[in-house]
Amino acid sequence: MTSVTPVMLVVEVVVGALVLAGAVIMLLTSIALMRARDAITRVNALSPATALGVPLIVVGTYGYTVATTGFSLWALVRLVVTIAALLVVSSMASNALARATIMSGAPIDPETSPNELAEEPGGARTSAHSGGGDTRGNGRGTSAEAHDPGDCG
Repeated sequence: MTSVTPVMLVVEVVVGALVLAGAVIMLLTSIALMRARDAITRVNALSPATALGVPLIVVGTYGYTVATTGFSLWALVRLVVTIAALLVVSSMASNALARATIMSGAPIDPETSPNELAEEPGGARTSAHSGGGDTRGNGRGTSAEAHDPGDCG
């Protein structure tokens, strides 16, 4: 039987807490995904998992690796690259998924707000999501819906 040093005990408790916190965040994100009303809300529900859940698990495993095998510059580089990739790729992927949802015409819950992707660059809502646009039938919305390009708010 090997004895556990106090330092290793602290490391194991901290690593366990990090990994457990990451796993709980992943579980809560899974529950939120099941409760989401539309695709846009589901994309937004993924952000805690990719921004906090997975990085906590990765940092926990890195801490355990350092404690058991010693410091390695290569392991630190992998940690930093992994977390940076998670943050960059997840934001790009969520943007692409949201745009694909809007462009496909998938139903979006009216309570999803703000819904700037459903608006034309001029500020009018697209005809697929605004109930048909103006009475001329061009799908560009009425002049009351138009957005002043000089207005920043």
